[in-house]
Amino acid sequence: MRTKLRRTAGALVAGSAAVALAVAMAPGAMALMNPGPPGTYHDSNFIPQVHASTVYRIAGSDRIATAIMAAQTKLAWGQGVAGNGNANFVNGCNVILARDDDFADALVSGPLADVRNAPILVNPTAALDARVAAEIGILADQCHAPAGHGVGNGPGAHFKVTIVGGINAISDGVANAILGQWGPGSVERLQGIDRYATSLTVAHETVAMLHNHGIHNMNVILATGTNWPDALAAGPAATSHKGIVLLTNGTAMDPDTTAYLKQLATEVGWTSAPTVYAAGGPAAAAAPDAIPFVGRDRYQTASMLADYFFQFLPSANRIHNVGVASGENYADAVIAGGFMANSDGPLLLTHKTYLVDVTAAYLSSQRDWVNNAFVFGGTGVIDPVVATEVSAALFN
Repeated sequence: MRTKLRRTAGALVAGSAAVALAVAMAPGAMALMNPGPPGTYHDSNFIPQVHASTVYRIAGSDRIATAIMAAQTKLAWGQGVAGNGNANFVNGCNVILARDDDFADALVSGPLADVRNAPILVNPTAALDARVAAEIGILADQCHAPAGHGVGNGPGAHFKVTIVGGINAISDGVANAILGQWGPGSVERLQGIDRYATSLTVAHETVAMLHNHGIHNMNVILATGTNWPDALAAGPAATSHKGIVLLTNGTAMDPDTTAYLKQLATEVGWTSAPTVYAAGGPAAAAAPDAIPFVGRDRYQTASMLADYFFQFLPSANRIHNVGVASGENYADAVIAGGFMANSDGPLLLTHKTYLVDVTAAYLSSQRDWVNNAFVFGGTGVIDPVVATEVSAALFN
């Protein structure tokens, strides 16, 4: 077995890496009530509820349960410090809710989830799923726990669920169910007339939060809104540099998105526009002036983003995480996008039955620095052999 360098209490210590495959599960209802672009930020040190450096599978019986499992896999929400060192940047009292039967709203929410230090849950359009309601209750209790114990913010803290998408995505019935349980002010809705307008609404909110806390040198990653793999990998990459994801209409720019890019320099207080990247061939065709990341396929595009935005290096007391999700099925993969955006780690893609060569190559290149790898979805989505191959690339 290859010896792997691991960070322990701020020092580099030689040690053997674990290779066992485990399932990361928080106790039932007990969630503890080339080095990329310059200026990369790290907010809170995302600490998962795991017990060794290894590969963990985050999977539930369906996509709703997988999202809940992902939320429960973080040790505690809202204990972060933003890149500017402001301890009040997030308060741990935010949840993002997106529809469970489409990908766009959840994918563009990753950067917002990151700046709010919030989990992304998914729900059917018509009614609040009982499991989602229960998890929101757990997170609300965590928010209102006594302050000063590393978890809560006190009984008077403001708890909020942000619904991303209009009433055709998440109905007023869902919103009213949340309001009925957690009271006035517990719900906000970020929406537009379509997925492109919704991505702009979410971007406005994300940029405003960044701007209010002194972060201006951000980036924009464009990805097509007509398919999901490029936007999936773009979310964690954008958040690594405190950026946003905007959608193109395939190979054409949405007019409102073009206008927003022109005004963004004013919004963030810059004298020139932020750097704009394009993830995937369609976005690169839509925005030929953007810096392109275009691989031979979705797997290589994701690996190219990871290689540019996430070259891990030794760091005192920092946990380094990577994620691997299906490149063929978005149901569990969209959950991975928000999780990895919060964890300041890249998201790679794989085939169901084998680890793609470019993904394996990136993982191997980072094996001296990565602590945890997360595989998203059950064995019907990603075979056990793939998890074993991830372990071999990182930890053997």
